[in-house]
Amino acid sequence: MLRFANGFLQCWILIAIFFGWSTCGGAARAEPAVRAGLEFVRLSKAPVTRIKKGGMIALQASVRNSGKVAAIGQLVGRLVGQSGDEDRRQVELGPGEEKDFDLHIRVSPKTTTSPISVSVTLNAIENGREVMLKKGDEPVSETLTLQFDEELVSTAIALPFEPLDGAYWRWPETEPYASYELVLASRIDLGLTRRCILLDSEPMPLSSVDWKGVETMVVGKRETLMDTAVVTTLQAFLQRGGHVLIMLDEIDASMVRPLLVNDQQCETVETVELNHIVMEINSPTVLALQDRTIDSDQPMRMKRVLQQGGRVTHSIDGWPAAISMKVGDGELLITTLESKAWLTPRKSQSNDQMSQSRFTAPLWEGTVSSSLNSTKLAEPFDALEPSYPLQLIGSPVVSRQLVGSILVGFCILLVAAGIGTAFAGDLRRIGLIAPGVAIASTIPLVLAATWTRSDIPSLVSELQYAQFWPNGGGLIRSKAAVYLAESRSMDLVSKTDGFAVPSENIESGVRSLVTKDFESWQLSNSDWPPGTWRYKSEVALSQGSYSAKSKLTDKGLELEFPEGMPSPPTDVVVNFNPGSPALVNWIEPNKSVLVDGELAA
Repeated sequence: MLRFANGFLQCWILIAIFFGWSTCGGAARAEPAVRAGLEFVRLSKAPVTRIKKGGMIALQASVRNSGKVAAIGQLVGRLVGQSGDEDRRQVELGPGEEKDFDLHIRVSPKTTTSPISVSVTLNAIENGREVMLKKGDEPVSETLTLQFDEELVSTAIALPFEPLDGAYWRWPETEPYASYELVLASRIDLGLTRRCILLDSEPMPLSSVDWKGVETMVVGKRETLMDTAVVTTLQAFLQRGGHVLIMLDEIDASMVRPLLVNDQQCETVETVELNHIVMEINSPTVLALQDRTIDSDQPMRMKRVLQQGGRVTHSIDGWPAAISMKVGDGELLITTLESKAWLTPRKSQSNDQMSQSRFTAPLWEGTVSSSLNSTKLAEPFDALEPSYPLQLIGSPVVSRQLVGSILVGFCILLVAAGIGTAFAGDLRRIGLIAPGVAIASTIPLVLAATWTRSDIPSLVSELQYAQFWPNGGGLIRSKAAVYLAESRSMDLVSKTDGFAVPSENIESGVRSLVTKDFESWQLSNSDWPPGTWRYKSEVALSQGSYSAKSKLTDKGLELEFPEGMPSPPTDVVVNFNPGSPALVNWIEPNKSVLVDGELAA
């Protein structure tokens, strides 16, 4: 009986051990070990970024997922020696996928050391936790050392690829890459260097932060304007004060239309080739005929255009050769004459290789170079230092009624004390009574101020400047003051293109800018100290277009509005016949209208 019981007990122990092992094994399989397939491939500076104090450095980080499942991670960047700030970019890759991600690093205006170093670490997110990836005992990271950019004007160019030079004994000689040489000549003539940002083979940056350090964009390649996203970026660049040069001899005029505003037009009539040119200049400077005359054995291509809303700075036989158009705060320059006509051989060279060019611009060309290489206009909102956001933040004052009542009571007590001592026949006591009455009146004022001050809620005061653009979209700039009664976490969340800069005086907590993509980002600090702080932000309003259905009837033009518009259309004006805009008659409210020409706008 005892043997049977022992055997039975051993059997149950074995069964329990077996099931316990199975359960433990199952639990272990439910939460696999951390095995990230993310790899840091390379880190480089974005083409259009400009490194300066108080600016933003745009980086490009290439990440690969060598695993067999999708992976999510975080790129964490920080400026070496600049504590408290980190900029994060979320990365998501499928199995075997490799992508480039943009990452923006803030540079403090107080930074004095040069060069500066930027460190970017790659972390993986698994099971809801952020795990630092390591290679051996070291974290997976890359470091870049960068110099501050002292160039006054930064120029980005998107031109066709430069043809290869032929052998020197070949005849005729290979013609110079005139479009590129024109950009170099215009810069060097004004004391700038040859340094340009080449976007011939690089993808065009789309974030507004990337373009903050660029003054001029030169486009001579039609493929650039075939990308809707790039056109939208150039629209925003112009509206913010940038300069864009379009070489119309290389690009069809129809591709320029999206960059124009409502009252501007530019249409091609014909293309001609000229061997003899007399340039007419719309400038106070008077040049002799021989200084404005060009004779060439090789014909020079020119597009004859009709334009509206621009200022013609140069013309040939009455046809525009260079046009300047005001777009927002920026300037759109259009040249219709091919680039080699704007160049003459340079007679002397600088000893500095970065200031050398084979060509120079003729005397009559000067206004184009100066417009092309001018700096951006200072944005009015950035120059303002509004005081009222801070005035609206802080300690509420004691009410006038309370202060007035206490002062009236003080006067009444003082008069009563004087009358009482006068009847008593001893006015010497008034010297002791008056200070006592004053102290008694001060006590309620101190108590009221203390009580009011201890009851200050957390407040935010903000000044916003909204700018709407004629062809859609816009920009909202903000300067705000925040009062915190106690230390707490704060988040600034945005769902559109933009950025934010916190106060330099905040020394506690980690100021983290987390970016999912350039239209989804968040600035946060887990330990924002108590007190009054400032921050500024800038966000771009997305541009949207909607297509209406139309048909011609015996009554006129009928338009049916699309569904899903942000708001019902009001005060509709239709420019069906160019130059003769007309008001509409509603057929169905907020849905369809009739344009019959009876109501001129």
